[in-house]
Order: sequence, then structure tokens, then C-alpha cells
Amino acid sequence: MPANLKEISGLAVTPRGTVFTHDDNVGRVSEIDPRTGVLVKAFALAGLQKGDFEAITIVGSDIYLLDSNGKLFKFKEGADGQQVPFSIYNTKLGKICEFESLAYEADSSRLVMVCKRFKNKSEPHELRIYRLPLPLGNPSTFSSIHVPIEQLRGKNKWKNFRPSDVNIDPFTGDYIIVSAREQAYIEVTPDGDVVKSEPLPGDHRQAEGIAITKDSLLLVSDEANITPPKLTLYRWRP
Repeated sequence: MPANLKEISGLAVTPRGTVFTHDDNVGRVSEIDPRTGVLVKAFALAGLQKGDFEAITIVGSDIYLLDSNGKLFKFKEGADGQQVPFSIYNTKLGKICEFESLAYEADSSRLVMVCKRFKNKSEPHELRIYRLPLPLGNPSTFSSIHVPIEQLRGKNKWKNFRPSDVNIDPFTGDYIIVSAREQAYIEVTPDGDVVKSEPLPGDHRQAEGIAITKDSLLLVSDEANITPPKLTLYRWRP
């Protein structure tokens, strides 16, 4: 990827088959052709809004950016170089978790957010997935599923699993969750059953984003670390 995408983070597949990604510290969205690596365009939130942006998803004509403190920035797609207006919704889940994962579950019309790190160390050692029905309203409508870390490990030697992004498998509806720290991914059903847990293929030093296309490609984005930023494509399902 170009050097200006060194902070490449979350991924979201557009209806055009391209992907949106974003900067980590500024609300700037870039559109990339995943097959060629060509940067199609880039636009930003009005005022070059700053934050700790960690994930992105698309809901119809709306785009959502997630800040690590649980705030959601909602806006429309812009033209190249444009700054677009936005609104902010505070999930108030930032009191509980730090977040890096966001996806749209179209079948249930809800946003999916996965806790990376609990703020309270007394919280149980588990994977916690929050589901937020759309349109966003009272937090009392949120639901969550809880999966003990022991069920995630399988034959792996992980002591923990710290999600860095989530996407919905368009073929099964399962949650595909990647962890940069563990260099691994898991597949979990919406009921909380673990389908698989295994290392990522290839060499991924900082896998911050994941997406699955309708023509069965798995996309993984890596921030610049000791290697340049990159977007890697794998065949997902036959």
C-alpha cells in the first residue's frame, strides 16, 4: 500500500467491489481496488476530525467509523478530497471495553462490536460481542454474547484473544474475527458457537482489518510496523 496508508486499519467492502479503509488518528476514508492496490479516492470527516478510529462498516448509503471508546461516527460517502458532515452516537460501551471491531449484520439489521480489552480487570476472561439494533437508540436494546476463552483456544497456545476487527461471512452469516496480537482468526456463529480458531495464513505482523468479498476473497490489512502497509488477498471458501 502507499506510504500515506501506513495507519491502514479497518476494512469494509463497497457494493462496487472496492474496499473502504481509514486512518487511525484522523477521520479520513480511502477507497482501494483490492485486486490492483490502486487508491481510487480519499475523503474525510468535516474539520479533519481527530480520534482513535479503529473500524469501519457500510450500512446502505451510510458509513460508520468506530472510535476505540465506543463512539460511532455516521456519514455519507464523499467525493475525492471532500470533507463530509457527520453525526456522533455514543454507545457508552467505552466504559466497559476498548473496541477495534465493527461490522454490519444485514440479516438482523444491527451493528456488531467486539470487545478488545476490558477496562475492569475483574471482568471474566472471555470474548464478548455486542449487537446494536438499527436505528441506534436506547442502549437497553443492545444484546451481547459471551464465549469463554477456553472455548476459543482449541489447540492454540493463546493466553488471550484480543480482536482487532470483525466481518460477517457473506456465505454463512458467521462472525469472522481477527487478532493482530495473536496473529490468528476465529469463526463464531451468531449464537456464540466456535466454528474454528486458527493462525492467519502468511506473514501478518499487525493485522488490523479483515473483510470477505462476495466472490470469496479474504482481505487482510496490515499497518506499517517493521514492514510496509499491505493488503493481502486469500481465497476464502471454494
